[in-house]
Amino acid sequence: MQAAESYSLYDQLMALPAGLTGEILGGQLHTQPRSSGAHMGVESALQVELGGPFDRGRGGPGGWRILVEPEIHFVRDREVCVPDLAGWRRARLPRLPRDQRFEIAPDWVCEILLKQTLGTIQKQVVQLEPPLLGTLRFSQPTVCRLFLNHY
Repeated sequence: MQAAESYSLYDQLMALPAGLTGEILGGQLHTQPRSSGAHMGVESALQVELGGPFDRGRGGPGGWRILVEPEIHFVRDREVCVPDLAGWRRARLPRLPRDQRFEIAPDWVCEILLKQTLGTIQKQVVQLEPPLLGTLRFSQPTVCRLFLNHY
């Protein structure tokens, strides 16, 4: 009798089919379909608007790294969140990681809440905020929830 292979949640996350994306929150793998065109349009517009002044310092303070859908590991390969946008002060994240794992908690995160995904994302954000971030001994990041009702 052959033992069944056991895959970690992170292995399962990395093996998701092309049309799905996922996060590991509270020890559970949460999956959802890839973003819609409307969602990607808003995400791209926000990155452009925030990138100039905050990331590049054009017409704003600079000193930030604003990234689209970074894979944030609060506990390496066990608690993994992929917000729509996240920002780090460059002093806290002077270099980007060599792989996809960001292991420094962001200073700012943004989830774009479209009407059709509101329930799922709200549950995940509520799970993420106080319990998990509070244990990291980082100052809690500012959480931006952009709700777009007309998409």
